[in-house]
Amino acid sequence: MTHKAKAALQKHGNTLCVAPTGAGKTIMLSMVVRDVLKDQEKSLIIQHTDEIFDQNMLKFSLVDGRRTLSKVNGKVKDFSGDVIFSMVQSLQREQTLAQMPKIDLLVIDEAHHSVAPTYEKVIEAAKARNPALKILGMTATPTRADKHGLAKVFSNVADQITIEELVASGDLLYPRTFVIETTIQDKIRKALENQKNQHTGQEDEFEEAENALTEIDITEIIRHWRDKAEGRKTVIFCHRIEHSKRVAQTFHRAGIKAFHVDGTFEREERQRILSDFTEGDTQMISNISVLTEGWDYPPTSCIILLRALTSHPVMVQMIGRGLRTLDQKIYPDMEKTNCIVLDFGLSVAHYGSIESKVDLLPKKRCPACKAWIPYVSPVCPVCGIDLARKEQQASAEAALKEQKKIQRLKDIEMREIELQKKKQEQAEKRRQAEKEKQLKKRRKLREQCAKAKQIEQRKRAEEERKKLRAERLEEYKQMLANEIFGQQAMDSWFQEDREKQQKNLLEEEEKKRSIIFSGVDKGIWMASGDQGYAAILHLSDITYALVMGYFYKSQTLIGTKTECLQAGGAFLLQNGGGFIPTKGDKWGQLPPTPAQLRVLRKLQHPPQTRRQAAAMISYKFHKNDILKVRENHQDKS
Repeated sequence: MTHKAKAALQKHGNTLCVAPTGAGKTIMLSMVVRDVLKDQEKSLIIQHTDEIFDQNMLKFSLVDGRRTLSKVNGKVKDFSGDVIFSMVQSLQREQTLAQMPKIDLLVIDEAHHSVAPTYEKVIEAAKARNPALKILGMTATPTRADKHGLAKVFSNVADQITIEELVASGDLLYPRTFVIETTIQDKIRKALENQKNQHTGQEDEFEEAENALTEIDITEIIRHWRDKAEGRKTVIFCHRIEHSKRVAQTFHRAGIKAFHVDGTFEREERQRILSDFTEGDTQMISNISVLTEGWDYPPTSCIILLRALTSHPVMVQMIGRGLRTLDQKIYPDMEKTNCIVLDFGLSVAHYGSIESKVDLLPKKRCPACKAWIPYVSPVCPVCGIDLARKEQQASAEAALKEQKKIQRLKDIEMREIELQKKKQEQAEKRRQAEKEKQLKKRRKLREQCAKAKQIEQRKRAEEERKKLRAERLEEYKQMLANEIFGQQAMDSWFQEDREKQQKNLLEEEEKKRSIIFSGVDKGIWMASGDQGYAAILHLSDITYALVMGYFYKSQTLIGTKTECLQAGGAFLLQNGGGFIPTKGDKWGQLPPTPAQLRVLRKLQHPPQTRRQAAAMISYKFHKNDILKVRENHQDKS
């Protein structure tokens, strides 16, 4: 493709290159710029999102480290480099365009945007400064939703790489697509039928259908995801911000770490969320038109389409986020054999293919059959001529292609079944080993708790004996001083002494039994002191987990509810420090302090007592460690 692009630029002065997501368009455009640009000449590369901006600069520096780079965006206006990277939104401003120098090679990434007014303004300004300007365009989807052709900017297509070619060469993965049938789809079809006569090809034409899709039960989406793609890094594409937020929140409440992101987020906040997805433990991202173009994370292996019916180019861009293969040098511990696509709308069923068709000319609609036809066509190719033979040939070719596709998918599924069996056997061995390890750990922890309890009891008993001995000596001295050392006085003194010891022992036993755990989350109870904490998690019908922390150390016990309560109480009495929540404490029943309420100000249901506030604050700071125990248990189960 790079050789053809250079030849086309030399011959025509402009050219368009078409390659699907994952083909390496950024690397290819960098190679063309490196080879075409002469000394003392300048190249301008324009893009429209922060993600594409940063990605293009990084990859270009890896391909051509000889030329100087500069950037033009909302904060920086530097045209000094041999190669200038610019955001089109910043460059199209009059003050910025006035500073733009003579450009010899203009590169437009995501070139299907090139006929937009902002791009046309930049192109006209660059041609005014240099009539011999060369223009290179790169895109995965040359067909626009509004049917405007690209012939105004490009007179030719240098080359097109198809998804089929990249799948065959092993550079892309073919999607394994599921069109999920729900009751909502009938409403979507009805809404689309109502809008058929007003069809314009614009993205906002499906508004009524999109309204219907937002009524879908999100728990059904979670069920299908768990059934077909659980554990996969997942990107969700929604149509509305509120719907996207609700989807992410519902997944999060179901124990699946998910976040929402859209174009209203500050760049730093958006980068933080995406970094947690690519480098942290976030399982899925729900977004509104943020990740459609220019964002790449190869381990993404599941795409969920919560759109009623998108345009074909947008569908191709969205599904393309999951088709990249994994470089084992970069991701040595990961494995990816396919990409699961879950379509809850009608996009996949409507278009059938994710291949892009190249046609630079604009389109017009036939007034008779409403079909989109070439703008210069004198008769309608749909209803004006007999296409039976061509349709039969196309049908036969499509049937043969479908058979090959089905056979290829069957072969892939058989390999997946064999691989899944091996994984299940390995997982069973790991579960057995982990089970033995947990049993040993539980026995060891019980022994440690029992030993610690005995040591504590002996220590307290010794302290009590010393205290009683000192009190007896003092009372004995006092009685001698008052000369009342008679038998009756002695009996009374010993009787009071025995009652005092019995009372102390009862109070001590009551204190041990009266540790209070407060509910802080669904299935989670917690108690803490100023040094240690204990949290009890409900894992299954009779299985509970106890997480105990002391300073920066923590340990876990799996057992019954009674075992966890006893072990947690013993641990807090030994390591909790002060302010341990017990039944008789008075401070814990007081209302929360202002400082506690400031820490917990975002809670929907604030605590009523200081004891509850202390438990919720402790849970807030140790939440990740506590929930990790539940996630590990679910993974093993």
